[in-house]
Amino acid sequence: MVPWKKVVTGLTSIFTPTFHYQLDLNSTAYIQKHTELAASGYRVNQRAQRDPANNPAPPRYAHHALTGPEYDDLAANLAAKDYHPLIVNGYNTEDGDMRFATVWEKSQLHFWHQERDLTKQQVQSFLREHGWECKKRMTWMSGYYPPSTADDPEPEARYVVIAGDRTFPGWHGDWTWYMNRTYLDFRGDFAGDGGGTKPISLSLRYRNSEPRFDYIWQRYTRSGWDGMPQNWVYTTNTYADDYEAAWKRHVDAGKTPIAVTGYFQPGCGMFYVGIFVSFDQPDWLEGTD
Repeated sequence: MVPWKKVVTGLTSIFTPTFHYQLDLNSTAYIQKHTELAASGYRVNQRAQRDPANNPAPPRYAHHALTGPEYDDLAANLAAKDYHPLIVNGYNTEDGDMRFATVWEKSQLHFWHQERDLTKQQVQSFLREHGWECKKRMTWMSGYYPPSTADDPEPEARYVVIAGDRTFPGWHGDWTWYMNRTYLDFRGDFAGDGGGTKPISLSLRYRNSEPRFDYIWQRYTRSGWDGMPQNWVYTTNTYADDYEAAWKRHVDAGKTPIAVTGYFQPGCGMFYVGIFVSFDQPDWLEGTD
């Protein structure tokens, strides 16, 4: 199992195109660092840069270590104040208890739905109800394992899913998702150019010395593959020093880090996976609202 105190985070400044990331924080240090960076004009990176004078970034709220009922209470409170969820992750503590970490943003986006603790089959039902039929798109998906019990020592993964409006300017019609992917699956899915699609979310969980990945892809061409050049890269299976070098190389080349997450490999230590995208197509990150 991944040590539950290992947390990775990436934040971006809303004032200048500068970025900051931090690896291997425990939960207390994460909140302290998040508060410090947010006060300095950074925020958890989910969308393209804004002009603070003419289009300031909206307020955000982040919290972690929530039980399921605590998360539900927080979600109801924030929704009543016109916030909507950007990120929700489930994870296990050292004792195997379930906790949730989340980031919400204040906005006028009123048409969204979220659910937690869904099985793989229930995710399909959720998408039929709130996705395809209502012309919404899935903007976030994250899998996690419920606590083990004597009757069920390796319970089936559960998922938290967010679906929202499809009305942003960069929406070109189709999207897809991948659940419970092995490392080799992940490498295969990311090996090509995406055929005109791009990853907009990435999460992973870990059990029995094997990471499992969940991610969403979205089209950024208007009608099938039209020759638009690939504008994203990813890093995988990298140690902290290697990720630091990749971060510097891709950021110096003008790319934006949109995701970084890590997993523990027995006998090897922590590995990190990240996605970087170019600024030259600003609609890239609009899909994460």
